[in-house]
Amino acid sequence: MSEHRLRAVEDQIAQRIERERTEREWSYEKLAEQMRERAGYTIHPSAIHRVERGSPRRRIVVDEFVAYVRVFQGSVLEWLMDGDERERMQFDRYLRDGSQLHELVEVKRRELADAELQLHDAINEATKRLAAMSDDARADAVDEASELDEDFGEHWTAFRNAVVEHDQK
Repeated sequence: MSEHRLRAVEDQIAQRIERERTEREWSYEKLAEQMRERAGYTIHPSAIHRVERGSPRRRIVVDEFVAYVRVFQGSVLEWLMDGDERERMQFDRYLRDGSQLHELVEVKRRELADAELQLHDAINEATKRLAAMSDDARADAVDEASELDEDFGEHWTAFRNAVVEHDQK
């Protein structure tokens, strides 16, 4: 890597550090504290200032760079990319994530369709069982089922109502 390209990458990293720090509204002291607590890297706040604002900038060593990446939660690769490369990487990540989410939605739709079929079968089976009872036993079963509404909640009530309505047809 040429000296010019190396300086450009260092400038990019310094700008990123400053942006990440200011977005979080952290002082240099707060970032130094986070570097120590989250990444186990001890650095003086004035050293961070010289990385961001020094003329010339203070150079960053590899373990310090890795500590910044840890504190600000990213990847080393992403931090070394220029803006277009980083945007492309994030775009690709969103495409992959979107594809996985689309697949998950399709799986859940199939599961929902299966559950709806099972519910329909359960309503039909419960209705058959209810119809097989004598009128008095049927009335008692419906009354007892109604008493369970509070215990089992709205889904039970909806199911019970569907069975009773289906039985009355």
